Amino acid sequence: MVEGAIDLKIKGNMLAGITKKVSLSLMLSFVILISSFNSAFATSSSKNIKEDFTVTPTLIEEMAASLTDQELTDNPYLLDVLVDMKEIVNDSKDISFTALNSQLHERESYTNHMNSRLEKNESITRVSYTQEDEEQLQRVDRLAQYYYDYHQEHGYYPQESMQTASLASSVTVLKGMGLAFTESGLATRLAALGLVATVDGPLPVGDFIALVSGAVMVGGFVYSYLSAETAIANNIGVYEGQTYRISSTKSLSATRVIAYPNNYKHFSAAPNNGWGGGVFVLEPIPYTTAAFRASVGMDTYSLTVTDARAVAQAATATGLSPVHVNTK
Repeated sequence: MVEGAIDLKIKGNMLAGITKKVSLSLMLSFVILISSFNSAFATSSSKNIKEDFTVTPTLIEEMAASLTDQELTDNPYLLDVLVDMKEIVNDSKDISFTALNSQLHERESYTNHMNSRLEKNESITRVSYTQEDEEQLQRVDRLAQYYYDYHQEHGYYPQESMQTASLASSVTVLKGMGLAFTESGLATRLAALGLVATVDGPLPVGDFIALVSGAVMVGGFVYSYLSAETAIANNIGVYEGQTYRISSTKSLSATRVIAYPNNYKHFSAAPNNGWGGGVFVLEPIPYTTAAFRASVGMDTYSLTVTDARAVAQAATATGLSPVHVNTK
């Protein structure tokens, strides 16, 4: 599947993301973490930006190298697809990726593999957030801002932040991740982490969830986080534990790759189907490899609308491929 932001027809409920240069809204953000995992279709009826390319045996080897051991274990059909691709390329000279895809789609084994992959995706149980979860986290963000402002003025947090009052209900999303927080307790932590991260405000609750789940984060504070990543990870290690320090280190490292992509526009990716949601961004890959991964049902992440659309359109012979979008 292709991660990106594209304004197209909504189909279902899955993942999302988008870019630092497109207002930093196309990656893992609060709305992505909480509720707006939607998939859509990029179709050839939109502006034609498909970039075809010639497939060579060397290119197939590069494509195969992007697949992790876990992906190959979970999807053994990928080896068969690679064998089919090599066979077609060896029998044809200067074959384009579009033509290769067309020939693959004519093979019954390939269509059976892809149908099986789609059925597998549909069978995965994904954690979904309720309206109550969203409202609770919005309350926490508002309370964290109040605590942060109070601390800035008085040098300490208000007494209510230390008490179990009406706002002290358990935060459901974090409970599912193994973290026990009351709303007031989490708001206090967010205010404190905002000071650690020097972001001129509390840490947004969505960013905190991304940190402790190891997922990519984006938002207006991302570069402040990266400049204070050691302090943030250490602070989380002290208060949430070493397991979450490791997760936050992974989150910040992946965020750095996205924030400073070194001319890469595409990345291999994997969905987080558990609490926290979102997507794990893995390694930078060239466009050709992104198109290959999308064509065989593996996840990719692209930085911009145009980049995501190009991968989606190249992914199948018809130019029709699932794309994850942020609709908020």
